[in-house]
Amino acid sequence: PHGPAGATVFTPGRIDSIPGHDVDEVDPTGAGDTFAGAFLTHFAQNEDPFAAARFGCRVAAIEVSHAGPLSAALLEGYGYAAWDDPSGTQEGHRR
Repeated sequence: PHGPAGATVFTPGRIDSIPGHDVDEVDPTGAGDTFAGAFLTHFAQNEDPFAAARFGCRVAAIEVSHAGPLSAALLEGYGYAAWDDPSGTQEGHRR
């Protein structure tokens, strides 16, 4: 992960830059761990590293826009339909 700049995914035959999200950073503590956990969870379910990186970037953006640790209750407030937004625009994720 590249912080606010997003992430780069390397696979055999393809390299892709995944953009970050423009959020008001409040507390960046744990952003990398949050990205890693979200990436691995999504990848384990879908086996698509590019979609997993988009998901990781979205969840990390939510994490840094709030003080303290990320909670399930906080994530539920963003609605699950937006998690798989293939455009990566994070529509509706900003409070």
